[in-house]
Parts: sequence; structure tokens; C-alpha cells
Amino acid sequence: MLDFMPEEQREQYSAMTGQALFYMGQKDLKHKILAVAEEEGASRAAYALKLLQSEGVLKIASTGKDR
Repeated sequence: MLDFMPEEQREQYSAMTGQALFYMGQKDLKHKILAVAEEEGASRAAYALKLLQSEGVLKIASTGKDR
């Protein structure tokens, strides 16, 4: 099915970490197909995927060190 969509409208990954979607701010996924190879590859990102579908936006608070 992905072969029928223009390449610029696809984001394809083999797997995703649980935090990957939260930190993809520079990538605009609106009106794109997000494809993860298999369910196992997306299992760690399942919560973020669910939120993205229902809320349409992801926000995360995190800590970090200043250099």
C-alpha cells in the first residue's frame, strides 16, 4: 500500500522507541502516513501513537543539564 503513496508523504521506520514521537518536533507528520514495519517495532511507542491519534499533538516535559 505504501508504494501507492508519494515518498514525500511517507515516514517509514523499522522500529520506534517510546520517546521517539515526542522528540520529532522538526518533522511535520500532519497529512502523512506513519509506517512502522511491524507491531513489535511500534509497541514501545504505542502510548505516544494513541495520544497522537486522539489529541493530534504530543507534549512532553523533561529535564536536562545546561552545558
